[in-house]
Amino acid sequence: MTTRPRDEREQLADWLDTVLDAVRADAAGRDLSSGAALYREVFDCLDDSVVVFSPDDRYMIGNEAYHRRYPHLADDAELAGRSFTEIVRYAMDRGDIVDKQAIEDPEAYLARRLEQLRQPDGTRREQLNSDGTWDILRLVLTSDGFRLSIRSDVTEQKRVQEELRGALEGLEREGAQRVSFIAKLSHELRTPLTAILGYAGMIEGEVVGPAGPERYREYGSAIVQAGQRLLDLVNQILQLSRIEAGRMEVAEGAIDLVDTLRREITVVEPAARDNRTLLALDLPRAFPRLRGDVRLVRQMILNLLSNAVRFTRRGTVSVSLAQRADGGIDLSIVDDGAGMAPDILARAGDPYFRGPAQAAGGDTGAGLGLAVVKELMALHQGRLVLASTPGQGTTATLSFPAERTAALVEAA
Repeated sequence: MTTRPRDEREQLADWLDTVLDAVRADAAGRDLSSGAALYREVFDCLDDSVVVFSPDDRYMIGNEAYHRRYPHLADDAELAGRSFTEIVRYAMDRGDIVDKQAIEDPEAYLARRLEQLRQPDGTRREQLNSDGTWDILRLVLTSDGFRLSIRSDVTEQKRVQEELRGALEGLEREGAQRVSFIAKLSHELRTPLTAILGYAGMIEGEVVGPAGPERYREYGSAIVQAGQRLLDLVNQILQLSRIEAGRMEVAEGAIDLVDTLRREITVVEPAARDNRTLLALDLPRAFPRLRGDVRLVRQMILNLLSNAVRFTRRGTVSVSLAQRADGGIDLSIVDDGAGMAPDILARAGDPYFRGPAQAAGGDTGAGLGLAVVKELMALHQGRLVLASTPGQGTTATLSFPAERTAALVEAA
C-alpha cells in the first residue's frame, strides 16, 4: 500500500505541535527536549511576527517578533487562553489600530476580524499602523484547525514604492512638457522652412523667369534638398517624442501594400539615380491587405528605402513582399551597400544612436530613422528585423503579425 505524501499544512501542524509542547513544558517548569527546544528557537528567530490561535479562537503562542511588535502584551504564559476578541479589543482601546471602522463601529470591526480569523483564505492584506508603519497580514489554517496570523513589516518597501511612484509621475510630467516644447519648437521651425523650400523651389524651377547664371539654379536646388532634409529631421524628432510619451495613435485601415510600395519607390528614385543604384520591385500580382495606419506604414517604408539608397552606390536595392506560413506579412528591403558591423547592428534602432561614417559619403544620418520605424512597428504589434554584413549590404524586414492580415487584393 502506497503512502500519500504529506502536504505543507500537515507538516506545519506537526511542527506547531512540537513548538506547543515546548511552550507547555517551559510553562510547567519541565526541561525541554533538544528537538522541541530547537523548534522553539527557530520559531523565535523568525523576522515575521507569528501568533497562533486555537480552533476555539484562543491565544496559544507568539514568537519573539510578535512580542516585540506588541510590547504592551503579557508573555505567553499569561496570554494563553485569552480570546482573540479580548486581545484585539485591548489593542483598539490603546489606539494601536488605524481603521475607520474600528473608530466608528468597534463592535462591527471586532466581528469582521473574528470572521477573518475563523475563515482564513491565505490572502495577503496591507494594514497601516498607528505609528505610521505598514504591515502585510496573512492568516493560515492548519490541518488541525489552528490559525496562524503572520505579520510582515513592509514599511521600507512602501516607502520605496512611494518614491518610485513619485519619480514616475515626475518623469511623466517631464515627458509631457518635453513633447509640448518639441511640438512648439517644431512649429516654429517648420513655418520658416516651408517658406524657404517654397522660394527655393521657385528659383530652381525659374517660375518667374530665368534665374540668370546656371549656378543660381544649382543653389536653389541645394537649398531645397537641405531644407527638405532639415524638415524631415524636425518631423522625426517630433514623432519620436510623441511615441515615447505614448501619444501616438494608430488610425486603423486596410492598406494595399503593392500600390503603396510602387508609390513610395518613386520618392527615392532621384536619390537612387544620383547614387547610380538600381531599384528592383518583386511584388506579387495579388496580395492580402494589411490592417494598419497607412500614413505610418508609408513613413516606415520611406525611412527604410531612404536608408538603403543612402548607403548603396552603384548597387541594387530590392523590395519584396511575402506572406509567412502563420499568415503574417513580411515586407523586405534588401541592399548590397556598405552594410553594418555586428556591434553597430546590435544598436541599430536605438534612439539617437549614430554609427561611424560609412563608405556612402560618410553620412550616417541623425540616428532617428530606424528608431522611429522600430517604435511604429511596435504600435502595429510587429517588429523590425535587421540583418547585415559589412561590405555586403543590409536586409531590413517589417514583420507584421497574422492578426493584421486582411483581405486579398486582386491585381487590376
